[in-house]
Amino acid sequence: MAEPTTFQQPLHGPGDMPIGEPGGAHLEHPHPNYMAVFYALIVLTILELAWASLIHPLVPRISGLIIMAVIKALLVAMYFMHLKFEGRMIYTILVASLCLAAVLVFALMPDMTYSAPRLQSSPVPIPIPNN
Repeated sequence: MAEPTTFQQPLHGPGDMPIGEPGGAHLEHPHPNYMAVFYALIVLTILELAWASLIHPLVPRISGLIIMAVIKALLVAMYFMHLKFEGRMIYTILVASLCLAAVLVFALMPDMTYSAPRLQSSPVPIPIPNN
């Protein structure tokens, strides 16, 4: 009776690229400490709540909240979405997309602020029917 053999061949990803090779479906990377990131998100959330209730001037309150929200979004994107372990191409696409979004916002800003002149009164009186 033949001995059962173990699977020795590397797994293959899309396009028959072995996993772990450049261009493969999954590149090995060190696993992040998810609990440390989770605790950091909890601490930042508590800081946001304290900041919102203790800081009364509007500009510092909003600025601080935006900064903490950006830090939290970066933590989630970098560790839970594994963007920290991606190559340069993903960052090139991200920067190009952000630049395009900024250009579109500034290009459409005149449309958001422009209001068409309104008719003040009709030059011809409109008859109202009597019932």
